[in-house]
Amino acid sequence: PAAVQVEANTGSNPVLAAGPDGSIVVTSGYTNVPATLDAWRLNQDGSAATPAKVTVGGMVASELYPRVASSGSNLLAVWTDSRTQVSGDRSLFGARLANDGAQLDLAGIPITELPNQGGALLTHDGASFLAAWDTQGVVAGTPHYYLQIARISTAGVLVDALPHVLVDQTNYSDIGRGLACGAGHCVAAFMTGQGLRAIRFHPDGTLLDATPISITTSSSTYDGEVVFDGSNFVITPRHCSPAQVTSSRFDAVRMRSKTATSSSAVMASPSV
Repeated sequence: PAAVQVEANTGSNPVLAAGPDGSIVVTSGYTNVPATLDAWRLNQDGSAATPAKVTVGGMVASELYPRVASSGSNLLAVWTDSRTQVSGDRSLFGARLANDGAQLDLAGIPITELPNQGGALLTHDGASFLAAWDTQGVVAGTPHYYLQIARISTAGVLVDALPHVLVDQTNYSDIGRGLACGAGHCVAAFMTGQGLRAIRFHPDGTLLDATPISITTSSSTYDGEVVFDGSNFVITPRHCSPAQVTSSRFDAVRMRSKTATSSSAVMASPSV
């Protein structure tokens, strides 16, 4: 394998998206002060494009936990930073890049400026970019953990003025795991204290499942990336041993695409 970047003390949390002219790797330079978000461009043959490195986030605050997706016409990166917070909390911002690496949103796109926002998942639903992220709040003295979504147009406009809540639960704090769209709807995977769950929804936030779909029943399940293979959604949970340090196993679970509202979806048997 070839090195994507060669600068010292850079390159945390790398994420990748493929565009029509090649690929782009976005990393957070966590050792910088503040941590900056950079993109490293690759040609289709894997060689460095020109320019090889572009700045994504504007370097106004510590920019962490990036995700990137391509619409075909341009790319969007999203991340958390603390520019609007005074107590170290983090909000969610984004910025677009042209396929040639040019910055399109120098000041960034504020997806939400509220505090306590987790790192986002990101995909393209065929019409707009779709971000999903977790946040938390307290209702009547009880902590609530939310998984919510918002759309960003390819023009850099926030389509949803207020996020749509997909999941509201009280028993887990780190819930966003995987996100993909296809066949007119999307699937998000998330964690609970009883295992990995998935929920189907339209990009406008309309839920297709009255209750989440159970993917695993073990609290020792982690990850849960989601992809659409053209026919089915594929979810890949990772199962840890009870000690959670001695061994792990990845499974692939296929969930057939269905557009009708139901309380469950048809799933194929897991395979390793």
